[in-house]
Amino acid sequence: MSEPKLSTLRIVDIIPSGDNPRIINEKSAGFIELVVSVRAMGVIVPVHVRDCPGRMEFKGKYELLAGDRRLQAAARAGWAEIPAVCHGQIGDEEAFEITFAENFARKDLTPLEQGKAVETLLVKYKGDAAAAASKMGKSVRWVLQRKAIHNNLSKQWRKAITEDPDYKDYTASHLQLIAALPQNIQDEILEDHGYGEVPTVKELEKTIADSMRLLSKAPWDLNDGGLIDKVKACSKCTKRSSSQPGLFDDTTDTETIKRNDRCLDAGCWRNKMTAHLQKRAEQLKTEYPNLIFAVMPDEKVDYYEKERLTGLWPDTVFEWKSAKENSKGALPALVVYGEKTGELCWIRPVATVDRRGQAKRLGKDGKPAKKPLKQRQAELKSKRWCAVLRGLVSKVQKVETEAIPDDEVQTVLMLAAVFGTIKNHQYNYRDDNLWDTFRKLSNADAHFKATDMLWGMVRPVLAQRLTYNDAITRVPEHYIDEAKQTSKLLGIDIEAMFAEQVKAIREPKSWAKEKSANKKKNKPKKSTKKAKKKTEIRTCRKCGCTNDKPCMTEEGPCHWVEPDLCSACVDKKTKSKSKKSVRTAKKKKD
Repeated sequence: MSEPKLSTLRIVDIIPSGDNPRIINEKSAGFIELVVSVRAMGVIVPVHVRDCPGRMEFKGKYELLAGDRRLQAAARAGWAEIPAVCHGQIGDEEAFEITFAENFARKDLTPLEQGKAVETLLVKYKGDAAAAASKMGKSVRWVLQRKAIHNNLSKQWRKAITEDPDYKDYTASHLQLIAALPQNIQDEILEDHGYGEVPTVKELEKTIADSMRLLSKAPWDLNDGGLIDKVKACSKCTKRSSSQPGLFDDTTDTETIKRNDRCLDAGCWRNKMTAHLQKRAEQLKTEYPNLIFAVMPDEKVDYYEKERLTGLWPDTVFEWKSAKENSKGALPALVVYGEKTGELCWIRPVATVDRRGQAKRLGKDGKPAKKPLKQRQAELKSKRWCAVLRGLVSKVQKVETEAIPDDEVQTVLMLAAVFGTIKNHQYNYRDDNLWDTFRKLSNADAHFKATDMLWGMVRPVLAQRLTYNDAITRVPEHYIDEAKQTSKLLGIDIEAMFAEQVKAIREPKSWAKEKSANKKKNKPKKSTKKAKKKTEIRTCRKCGCTNDKPCMTEEGPCHWVEPDLCSACVDKKTKSKSKKSVRTAKKKKD
């Protein structure tokens, strides 16, 4: 066996190997970056090849063992040759080891690439999963899981995982769950749930359970032929997986096929579920007149499903807490979406959403709570401004240059310089008629005015800046400010327009009672406490001390014993009396 040698080979003489598991997406950002790098610096790390064995037509050709991505990048970059390490006429076993070391043992292989690597090893080891697992340093279970992904994943999912960056975070655990399904079910899941945030494995399990439409999980009677008019009972329908067991099940066991029996008509399943829930709601309302409808709180419901649910059951509750039947604020609810669909439960509502997807807080009765008066007044004002904006857009589009109060030429030029213009002539840059127009404008006797033409291109810009298409109860302040500035510049009385809308969109009469009630609540209460009397200044009749300047005794500052006598003077008087009594007692004794 000859020693490997470094040489430069023509790209057209190198044939890719079938043992390489790498899947190259030429549209990916990583591959495009590699092409740019190769175009600028060439291929730095050489590829590995061997002399192409076999037929005469491959004489002078080389089989690629490692470096497929670099080879394709060099071809895309326009290089005719590439550096290569040629291993000569080595055998298949040694060639496989080189390819395996370069490609199979990489840490950045995707689940699809891992599946291809596993399949290659299983072919090499004649289906021995234990040998393949030992070679890759993985468990047998890991090998079998990757095999299932490689063999069973649908073409649509393969394309999405390979080409679409939104699917790059789907793990082998995700793909293993998907690959276990029939391919038509896989494609349904891709179409209905494939876009948006990547679900957790648990969420995907829930989606698969819903998509499988197991008839054993249906909450209605499968023998009920009257659930929907002119629609057969599920037990007599042929659109079931059990009607074609060889196509949808890998087993011939009758019990297993019956247990896994699935509905194959998604539209019919949804219609029957809706009909069942409506029938169930009618039955429950006879016993629970205050019945409401709820979605399981841990469910992720997209915009279209929310729209459908709120259309069928207005004010459906999406946020709630479980409660006991007799607890305060508990309400009976029929679950219309989620794991417990069709079941009755007791809940304490928190919030619902309306048909526009906006959250609405709920009261204790489960109905939408009344908004504060201030919020309703702000929304009413917003509605009026929204109407003003629409009217102003119409007026701006009709304003002629002569109606502009200030210097019209200067004003139009400044507006064009600041806000730009609608360039309706930008696609006619080769039209000679434009020069005819220019010559007419330069003629002093012409009826055309350049200012009029420029204003005709500035005016739509101003109108577009005033166009508001969102919720009429939430008009942003900058739109109102824009309207005031524009109307002032063009001499439009916007205050009069707003006054017209105040008359057209009136406050509800019921608000007057709320205003008066709020005034009474907010009215300042009169103080019932009596004002404290001012502290009187006292003076001791004996020593002349006051409140501010008390006498100091051995025990501290003096205090008042009488209104005009301090404790220090009382102590002096008591001491003098006691001395007299002592002297008198001595005299009597003598």
